Amino acid sequence: MGGFGIKNENTGGDAFDNYLDNLKQPKQNLNVEIEQDNQEIDSYLPDEITAEDLQHKKAALEASRFTADIVVETIDVAFVETIGFLAKLSKEDKQELKTDDETKENLSNAWANYLKDRGGELSPGVLLIILVLGVYAPKIPLAFELRKLKKQNSELTDELEEKDKEIAKLQKQLKNKK
Repeated sequence: MGGFGIKNENTGGDAFDNYLDNLKQPKQNLNVEIEQDNQEIDSYLPDEITAEDLQHKKAALEASRFTADIVVETIDVAFVETIGFLAKLSKEDKQELKTDDETKENLSNAWANYLKDRGGELSPGVLLIILVLGVYAPKIPLAFELRKLKKQNSELTDELEEKDKEIAKLQKQLKNKK
C-alpha cells in the first residue's frame, strides 16, 4: 500500500500504512460495569431537589440577570464613549458603535450564567470596580483633550496679548508721526 512517505523508525515501514493496518485489526470487547460507575456518580448528586433548592436557584438566576444587565450596559456605554472619543466621532457616529439588542441579550445571558454559578451576583467590590471604570474611564481621554485645548487656548491668548501690544505700539507710533 502506498502511504504518505512518513517512515516509522520502529518498524521501518510507512507510518500511515501501519495506522491503516491497526484499524483493520479486531477490537477488544471491554465490558465495563456501568452500574458500578453510575453508583459512583450518584454518590455526588443530591438525594432529592427540594422546593427550597429550586427557590434558591431561581433567586440566584434573577439576581444574576439583574447584575448581568448592569455589567453589560456599563461596558457598552464605556466602550462606545471611549472608542468614539479616541476616534473623534460625532454623537451620531458613536451611536453606530453601540451594541445591538440581540448581542446585548447574548452577552447578558453569558454574564448571567457565569454569575448564577457564583450565587447570582458579583462581589460588591468587583461590581463597584466595573461600574466606576464604566462611568469614569470614558472621561479620561476627554480630560486629556480638555487639557490640550486649555493649553492651546492659553497659548493663543498669550499670542493675542502680544499682538495687541504690537498694535498699540504701532498706533502710538502712527499718532506720534502725525
